[in-house]
Amino acid sequence: MKKQEDILHSKQVQKIFQNIRKIRSAKDLSQQNMADELEYKKKHYSNIENGNVDISITTLIQISEILEVSPAFLLGYPREQQFFNVIHNQNGEGYCFYYATEVEQVKQLYERLLKEKDEMIDLLKKKHK
Repeated sequence: MKKQEDILHSKQVQKIFQNIRKIRSAKDLSQQNMADELEYKKKHYSNIENGNVDISITTLIQISEILEVSPAFLLGYPREQQFFNVIHNQNGEGYCFYYATEVEQVKQLYERLLKEKDEMIDLLKKKHK
C-alpha cells in the first residue's frame, strides 16, 4: 500500500514532466528534437516526459536551457516564489534573497518617491519665482 507522501510525491513529479511536455509542445519542438539536443534516444526522452524514469538535476537544467525557461518554472513554482536579485550582504559574506514580489514592491515605492521628489522640486521652483 502506498503512503500518502508517495502519492503526493508522484503527483508532484508528474506535474514536472507535464510542464516539460506542455512547454516543448508550445515551442513546437518534437520529442526527437529534445532527444537530439540531450543526446538521448527518443525512447529515453519519451520515458522522461511520461515520468517513467527519474532525471538528475543536471538533466532538468539541460531541458530548461533547451526550452529557454528556468528550472523553477519547470518545477511549477509561480514567478512570485522565485528568487531574484541575489546580492552579497554588507560584509561580503553569504547572500540576501528577495522574492520577485518584494522586488516589485520596492520598485513601485522607488518610482513613487521619485515622482514625489519631482513634484516637490516643481513646487519649490514655482514658489521661488
